[in-house]
Amino acid sequence: MRRSRPGARGFAASFGRVVARTWNENRLLSALLELTYAWPADERLLGFCPGAAEARTGDPLGVYDSCAERSALLLPTLSPQPPRQAPNLADPDYDGSWSAAPPAIGGAVDGTAVATYSQLIRRCSMSRKNLLVTAIAVFALAIASFATAQLDLPRPSPKATVSQVVGLTDVTIAYCRPGVKGRPIWGALVPYDQVWRTGANEATTITFSTDVTVDGQPLTAGTYGLFTVPGKESWAFVFNKGAKQWGAYEYKQADDVLRVEAKPREVPFTERMTFSFPSTTESATEVELAWEKLAVAFTVKVDVVGKVLADARKAMGGLKADDWRTPARAAAFCADNNVSLDEATTWADKSIAISPTYFNYFTKARLLAATGKKAEAIALARKAIELGKAAQPPSDTAPAERALADWQK
Repeated sequence: MRRSRPGARGFAASFGRVVARTWNENRLLSALLELTYAWPADERLLGFCPGAAEARTGDPLGVYDSCAERSALLLPTLSPQPPRQAPNLADPDYDGSWSAAPPAIGGAVDGTAVATYSQLIRRCSMSRKNLLVTAIAVFALAIASFATAQLDLPRPSPKATVSQVVGLTDVTIAYCRPGVKGRPIWGALVPYDQVWRTGANEATTITFSTDVTVDGQPLTAGTYGLFTVPGKESWAFVFNKGAKQWGAYEYKQADDVLRVEAKPREVPFTERMTFSFPSTTESATEVELAWEKLAVAFTVKVDVVGKVLADARKAMGGLKADDWRTPARAAAFCADNNVSLDEATTWADKSIAISPTYFNYFTKARLLAATGKKAEAIALARKAIELGKAAQPPSDTAPAERALADWQK
């Protein structure tokens, strides 16, 4: 008669009994501590403790330890948040299930869950043999769980990511979008004068790919937790080192990198909280938060010219022998922005020396005209037009022809 295939728990228990004969406790616990991922929160660990099924009555996540100690001893080590409690259904940060509350066993990361499990194993009042069987079974179940399908459900406050390129800088905001759902928001659902995660679920984050200024104050490149302190008349946007956390439970003012004040204003109704970039130029963007009938914003500026010049100078040092385009483009940028004109002229000369073209000749003509050397600029513009018309295919020489006409007036 063909035997039925054992389930994950049966496999793990059998695996544990076999390995327990050869492993000692210290080696086992060391291996568990090296396991840096967390598995779904359910009875997978506690189901191996004698009497655990009886202890889980009324405990939907199975977080109670039915061995020597209850979960009250374990929950503080599972995460820095307060012990799990029934969620406040009116909280906009509540995401519709127990899993949206501060993470417990299934939400722990970076080895925290494993460390806690090893503590439980040490504390459980069971024989040495049962301790090893239990611990190794947990290890096997953690592996076996990868083969088990997980049920994903939509979040009532869905995740969103918005990005804006400003000059050469990427500004990216990752957040969750709670809805109004007919509730009073400001001063009620979101209290005044308290640190808020600026959304729901995980703390909102903002990432800058280069150094920036926020409302005129410098901020280095990196990812920050974007917290807010809403007020009736004034808000504070808080850029904090604690970017990876649930809500604002782990928020520490000592980790603040920057705070800027902002004035809220009344806007048309917005059901879901939204971040946007309503006004963007080559060197600045406005970052706006809108929810319900309120909007509040701050301005991010970048030093585009400084960034381009630094990159151009670096590029000139490693220029390939046949690369005439890079110095020509760098010179043209300076001509467009009326910066570093003398240095840009040397870059244009370098490009011309590699390969004379309509583009680099006209670029140098523009630089000379900008420094008041119109006679030289006129001569180079004529040369540029000649090269452009002789090129295959011909270049569009209209810009040079218009400039030439203007300089000859």
